[in-house]
Amino acid sequence: MLAIFGKIIGDLVVARWFPNSTWTVYDGVVHLGLANFIAIGVIAAVWAFNIFGIRPMKGLTYVTAGLLTLVLIFFMFIPYLTGDWHSGHVHATFTGPWGGLKLVFVWLFILGWSSWACEVCATFAPEYKTQRDTEIAMRSSAIFVVGVFILVPLGLGGVTGIPSAATAEGEFYSSALQQIAGHTFGTFLLICLIASLILSMSSSTADGSRALYGISKAGLTIKQLGTLNRWNVPGAAMTVDLVVNVLLVLFISSNLAILYMSNIGYVLAHLLAVSGFLLLRKDRPNWPRPHKLGRIWIPIAWFMTLLVGFLLIVGALAPHLNSYGTWTDFAIGVGVLLASVLLFIFRRVVQDGEKIHFREETPTMPGPGEWPTGFDEPAPAAPVAS
Repeated sequence: MLAIFGKIIGDLVVARWFPNSTWTVYDGVVHLGLANFIAIGVIAAVWAFNIFGIRPMKGLTYVTAGLLTLVLIFFMFIPYLTGDWHSGHVHATFTGPWGGLKLVFVWLFILGWSSWACEVCATFAPEYKTQRDTEIAMRSSAIFVVGVFILVPLGLGGVTGIPSAATAEGEFYSSALQQIAGHTFGTFLLICLIASLILSMSSSTADGSRALYGISKAGLTIKQLGTLNRWNVPGAAMTVDLVVNVLLVLFISSNLAILYMSNIGYVLAHLLAVSGFLLLRKDRPNWPRPHKLGRIWIPIAWFMTLLVGFLLIVGALAPHLNSYGTWTDFAIGVGVLLASVLLFIFRRVVQDGEKIHFREETPTMPGPGEWPTGFDEPAPAAPVAS
């Protein structure tokens, strides 16, 4: 997200304020322009802001979220009031394999990257004050995402129509805001949009670093990522996030190619998470659960496992059908996943001194000190006299 949104911010700034900037610097792979360097600068600024902990980010979140709300309201409702909205603009025809249905599934694979965004709430669960805060965050964000993903395409698309591949990198929103709101107010809304993208980047770096930290603490990747800095945030994991995303900006030319490549791992992570829920219900049926779901969610989880698995197979193996990815991008995406497996092996064999094994003992109940917050850990059994 840092690479994609940073580049979109660069494209928006160049399209609005530096339209005549055509200079480039060739790094051997990609011709880097002003938008690329703006992206790198924004990524570094977001990293610096988050490295000092969640409290500075909290104030930024309130401000940028308020500005995002203005843009969303404008996209969702104002087009119907200006007289520019037309139903013909939101009509799309899908053609190709399976009577066009395969392209629909490919786009669902691509859109999962943003429409599943409420998962970010789960990574902050250990930092919420109460267990109920986690439930409120997950449910409210899910409802919000569903509403936005229904109303924004209908409202904005009804005025501008479907953007072409040439303008989908970010320039589309600049021209769309000028078309709907005029020059002055459109510029103001563009600034709000840029601020909201910075909010998304800030949330992403906090989210991704905490995910890496949790993975390391669980013994699944190198120990160095499982450390906290003096401000009690995973600074090492954030720095890895920074380096990876800067490299993406430097060596992959298209935002959408980055999106396709990274979505292979992102959708796979959701597949493993949903199927993991089913496995935990089978392996640890009596495990204390801070957030309980009824049995109705078991068939729902089965359905989502099959659906997400199907979207992953169809979407990842059709890079040319979505017009954004290539087989090279596919290889890079899979290569990143394989690299994570090598880091897992390094952690277990080199750092933990274990042998490679594919099965571990599954405890039926938590061990000492592992009980979730809010549950009373049973007292240890009294020693038996010999």
